[in-house]
Amino acid sequence: MQLTNSYKYSYLLKQNTISYPPPKPHVLKNLDIDYNTVHPGLALQIQTAHTVLNAQVSAGNDADRSKQMRPLNSLVLGPPGSGKSTLVKALRGKPPVGGDHLWFKEYNLSHCTSIADITAVFKDIQNTHASHENKPGIALIDEFDVRISGVAATQALISPMYDARSNISYVFSGSYLRSRRMLADQLDRVHEFNMRRFLSTLRIYTPPKYKAAVKEADEVLWRLDEKEDFDPDESALRYVASLEKLVDFRSRINGFIIEIPDLDAPLDVTEDRFRISRGPNNEELRLNTLYGPQLIDFTRAIELERDTANLYRSIDQPAIELQHVLLSERLWRLIRLLIDSPTLGGRLSKGSLNVKRSLLNYLAVIPLRHGMRSLEFLVSRLTASSTPLVINNMPKLDRSMLAVHVREIDEFRSDTHVWIEMARNNPDLFDQNEGDANVRIEWN
Repeated sequence: MQLTNSYKYSYLLKQNTISYPPPKPHVLKNLDIDYNTVHPGLALQIQTAHTVLNAQVSAGNDADRSKQMRPLNSLVLGPPGSGKSTLVKALRGKPPVGGDHLWFKEYNLSHCTSIADITAVFKDIQNTHASHENKPGIALIDEFDVRISGVAATQALISPMYDARSNISYVFSGSYLRSRRMLADQLDRVHEFNMRRFLSTLRIYTPPKYKAAVKEADEVLWRLDEKEDFDPDESALRYVASLEKLVDFRSRINGFIIEIPDLDAPLDVTEDRFRISRGPNNEELRLNTLYGPQLIDFTRAIELERDTANLYRSIDQPAIELQHVLLSERLWRLIRLLIDSPTLGGRLSKGSLNVKRSLLNYLAVIPLRHGMRSLEFLVSRLTASSTPLVINNMPKLDRSMLAVHVREIDEFRSDTHVWIEMARNNPDLFDQNEGDANVRIEWN
């Protein structure tokens, strides 16, 4: 089972010309939404959300049925700056012929100073609903997991989520990446569950002729059994404890759940920052278990479109492919930022931009402190010269300023250094001499 070239980072980066927008995963091609992603796991979640939302809207447009409906309550989870609001807006889809978009309004609970402010938020939602003749719409409530004056906001959400009759769709978004796993079973041992579940599935379903992979899975499971340090994540437990009425809140989620993948440090998937494939001397599994939930979702999404008899032949192959997809996803986000930057693409409806390949790679792989907001900061410092636009180097930034947005700046000290290291570790994927070549980015 192999990813298509359009999802593979090394393939994309080797192209002399990259055209934006990216090709959509199969499950998104026929949906009437405008959201660019190449991540099959995320695409599958979006498809499910679109189906659920359409069913709610269809029922909500019937005046008699809408009087008996409960609100649709859904979750969109992801790191700060990952585009949660953009995704929810995209889920509205294109307006029908002669019609309008679903109405949409966004609120941020971190702006509230008291529980009474949350009550006012829902009052405003009801007024907005009435102003649109009680037609279905979406209310995005961001930062649902904050504490206000020492009290968890979730306890003020329970009643309006369920008690009222309404065709409104509430979408609650939060930035704690492991929320979905904890909302499903908040006291489970996150790392142990994800790894054991994935490895056991691999062991059971791998065809007998791939005995080496089965043996490898057995050895990894044995090592997990021998380890005694699988204690629950302390930060996760503190977070769970802070969410008063968590069980009641969770029981009212009757819609979809979307988790936007963490793109802060895609190379961390295999715990080797400059390697995106297993080298000839790297025989030991190097899988960062923090990516367990993403790995499971990614694997399921890939397998839905393929014959299950063609499961992964080696235990680290899905991790390597997940790493490729995360890097590709971040590369496309980076290209979007370059296109939108006032000093570069400037939101032109059509244009092109030339970027040095090693610099494009550098901005796609460096570990960020604040997700896409940090990447946006770095892009804002780039300036293009000449016509057509050309970017040849990362400007020298004050070290203290750079440290605010980039982790481990000594290791990721320059685009040329990172390119050389990746070429050294992955000679079949990177050519050391291509680091100074330009990649042409085109959009229309």
